[in-house]
Amino acid sequence: MGDSFSAYSDKDRRRAIIVSALLGWTGVTVMELYGANRSQLLFYLPFFAVIGLPIAFLTTWVIGGPIIRRVMRRPVGWLRAAFAGATVATILAAISIVIGRLNGLRAYNDPTFHYRLGAGEYTSAIDGILTPYGWLLVARNTALFVALGTMIGLIVRVVIGPGQRVP
Repeated sequence: MGDSFSAYSDKDRRRAIIVSALLGWTGVTVMELYGANRSQLLFYLPFFAVIGLPIAFLTTWVIGGPIIRRVMRRPVGWLRAAFAGATVATILAAISIVIGRLNGLRAYNDPTFHYRLGAGEYTSAIDGILTPYGWLLVARNTALFVALGTMIGLIVRVVIGPGQRVP
């Protein structure tokens, strides 16, 4: 629970985690649905809410929560907030990449499974193994996700304020 010499209250920490989860879900939803037409938005948005919001809250509480609690023991400056947001996003991206590559390896080892994502020079995966273009897409998406995490850290800092000086 709350430390007696903490810069923020338990309520502030819970608010930071909830705001982080909501902003994370919003950011990922916007990135995924960017460029969709109105009928696609009306179709996908409820699905993203029903499936995505619980995932956002779970991952934020399990992975982001301990980092947020540790960072909020002292007053949070802008640099610490940005670094904490980037750290949480990097951990989530690494977990996603590992899971994706393990699924690709499983598909590669299945002799009855054959597929190709993309065509020509824009082929991103063949039988579960990423091509150089596929790795480029992973790097781009990871960089965008970490930038989103950095922005979320800064927005959460605005919401929770500078905190109290601790002795």
